[in-house]
Amino acid sequence: MPRLYIYLVSLSLLFGASPVLAQDDYDFDTPVEEGDGGGEDDFVFDTPVGPGDTPVEAPASDTAGGGGSLDFLGDGGGDADSFDQVERKPLTAAEAEALRLAENQRIWVLQRRPFLKTGRFEMAPMFSYNVNDPLIDYATFASDFNYYLNEQMAIGLRGSYSLNAETGSFDRLVQDYSVFPKITRPIWSASAHFQYTPLYGKLAAFGSWILPWELYARGGAGYLQTFIAGHVFVTAGGGQRFFLNRWLTFNVDIDYQIFQERFSETESVLVSNLVFGVGLGIYMPFDFEYRELR
Repeated sequence: MPRLYIYLVSLSLLFGASPVLAQDDYDFDTPVEEGDGGGEDDFVFDTPVGPGDTPVEAPASDTAGGGGSLDFLGDGGGDADSFDQVERKPLTAAEAEALRLAENQRIWVLQRRPFLKTGRFEMAPMFSYNVNDPLIDYATFASDFNYYLNEQMAIGLRGSYSLNAETGSFDRLVQDYSVFPKITRPIWSASAHFQYTPLYGKLAAFGSWILPWELYARGGAGYLQTFIAGHVFVTAGGGQRFFLNRWLTFNVDIDYQIFQERFSETESVLVSNLVFGVGLGIYMPFDFEYRELR
């Protein structure tokens, strides 16, 4: 008896819910005429508008005596399988401006990036300082020249020139212990690299100020000249880029260089330099244009 009762309740719920489900179905085949008493849930598809064009409204379909055929495009043929192109007429200057303003006021679920890099060149001068050598301080003036293949990838060159000097720790070793440490002092370098951007985001401050940013990683190789000799070196690094306007960014950069310094015929040391820098990114051309699919 309890099992039979469960079956009856299940059937009553199933048949009682079916009219509700039917009311939510969307019918894409038959257009809903005004005054049909339904169609509140039907989707309305607007005719896409191309640049410089405006669609001409299609007349209502005539189904009387036509065997139920629909005239979607207003060509008068009553053939539901006919897909003739909708006649268009040019926009006036006032209509084009009104259309542009209406487009800018639309709410985008996926918002546009405020900055596009694809096909643009970047010149990024920066000032850097080494942070991992207790015996040598050196300041580096460098600049990157990047070309962006797309929004994530770029290829580029970097050149640098360094001003350096011994630290107080170096002087104390010489005075207190009569030891003259072997050090390497870079002068200039040139390298080629590949850059990839894995992360992009936005920072919000004070409730209304939004600052877009991105993280990038870089790897490459080049030639480094020190006070002793010239060396081939490999480099890896990365940083964070903050977009200030349509052509200018503020960059925070870290660069890690590894090379083999030879102090004598029998002695060589693997040297690594970690350099922290800040600078600006200047993009050319200074402006860009969005391209959208219609």
